Amino acid sequence: MELKKATRSYQLSQVILDKTFEQTVESEFILPDYLAEIVRIVKCMGTPHIVSKQRADQKIILDGYVHFHLLYTSEDGAKLYSFEQSIPFTKQIDAKVAVEDALVETAVKGEYINCRATNPRAISVRSSVSIRVKAVGKAEQTVLSDVSGMGVQMKKERFSATVPAASGQKAFSLEDETDLALSSPPEAVLGVDSYLSIDDYKVITGKVILKGECRNHVSYLLQNNQVESADYTIPVSQIVDIENCSADMAFSVRAAVLDCKAELKQNIEGENTVLSTQMVCEASVVCYRQEEIETIRDLFSTTFESEYKTRPFTASSVSILPKQAFTVTRQVKLDGPALTTVYDVWGEVNLLTQKMEEGVLVAAGNVKATVIGADGEGTLHFSEKNVDFETRIPAPGDGQNQTADLTVKLAGSSASLAPDGGAELRFDLEGEAVLTSTFTGNVVEDLSVDEESPKETDKNIALTIYYCDRGEDVWQIAKRYNTSVEGIVQENSLEGDTVPEKRTLLIPIVSE
Repeated sequence: MELKKATRSYQLSQVILDKTFEQTVESEFILPDYLAEIVRIVKCMGTPHIVSKQRADQKIILDGYVHFHLLYTSEDGAKLYSFEQSIPFTKQIDAKVAVEDALVETAVKGEYINCRATNPRAISVRSSVSIRVKAVGKAEQTVLSDVSGMGVQMKKERFSATVPAASGQKAFSLEDETDLALSSPPEAVLGVDSYLSIDDYKVITGKVILKGECRNHVSYLLQNNQVESADYTIPVSQIVDIENCSADMAFSVRAAVLDCKAELKQNIEGENTVLSTQMVCEASVVCYRQEEIETIRDLFSTTFESEYKTRPFTASSVSILPKQAFTVTRQVKLDGPALTTVYDVWGEVNLLTQKMEEGVLVAAGNVKATVIGADGEGTLHFSEKNVDFETRIPAPGDGQNQTADLTVKLAGSSASLAPDGGAELRFDLEGEAVLTSTFTGNVVEDLSVDEESPKETDKNIALTIYYCDRGEDVWQIAKRYNTSVEGIVQENSLEGDTVPEKRTLLIPIVSE
């Protein structure tokens, strides 16, 4: 019988790049004339942002900036002054493969920031940021899918894979103006924490409609040198265009605030009580479809000598875990004098470890907390503390050959005075994870049968008796005796691919 071979190609996901890069950012500034000279630096802060991503050939070009914020006192030491500036940077990354059609996601955080006054009106700044870049594309893998004729026996493996069918990213802006109701006129915006949440989405042909909200927590320095905060919400509704997406697919939806700027503006009475906020946001949507993959892991011919070539084959199955909300509360002792008032707290989430255990994703990290308070004399203090956390997220599977891509975002924060002069801190966190189960192994790429080398068989023998142990693989037995799995299963009324108990097997001899 003629040897017939069939192949099949699969479009599978491929992680092109997943690496963290360091970027140093430096600059020098001269204070504007309307600000007082620097006598004592109270606090300097740097928040990094990635505002654009370009893909060209094998390059990924990231443009961003560090939002530098200086708090200092002047000669009298009583009043707190605020100075802000942006320090731009560009990071070019060589992915070494084409990235034009890849989905590129970034996560950026500040590692450190140092500043010093080189003279009473000049500031030198040096900071370092880390940027995680993940680029996912598609790769076509072709395998031998079926062989018939010349007594060829095959060991096939079937499994479900999750194939990224399409993806899309959209950058969009949000703007808002809010009239403030504060106890004293505001002097400056000290900080803004923004959290973007997509709570619902709807799929129509070629489009994904996203709905959610952006929650903002803003701290203000008042003219009486006190601090107040306010929370407000901006509704979000966006459409991401994605070709070839349909409602029967699985969707991973992630959204983030890339940049947030807030400034005070005058109201109709000429007072600086209007908060103007401009945000640059990004939504990423990946559409997955399920595909049944069939590969040949081993084969042989019962009639001729044969040999085959293998190639590595990797496929994955993706599970999108539900959002996990959890709260971290901690009472912390602060450096410096005991506080009589705690005004607010800012938080920056650092995810340090994540690992898969059986049925659970275990993640640990900390929130870098900046506590704002005042002592009995009304002097403002800024204290930093790391608040550790651990969360356990239910995840299907046994943990073997599984990885998780988890992001943890700060959804809200609050602080109050503790009895010992420290602070009671509360952080509301939210985790989003995509769980990937990976199959990796060698599959048969091609087969050759040597018709000039037939296998010798004793035509006088129809059956062979074999004493097997419990758990033996029927395929290996068939290969050893140059017969078929189907023949062994039928002759011995077996129900699976392994022998359930120690017993005697009847091995039929086949030649075609």
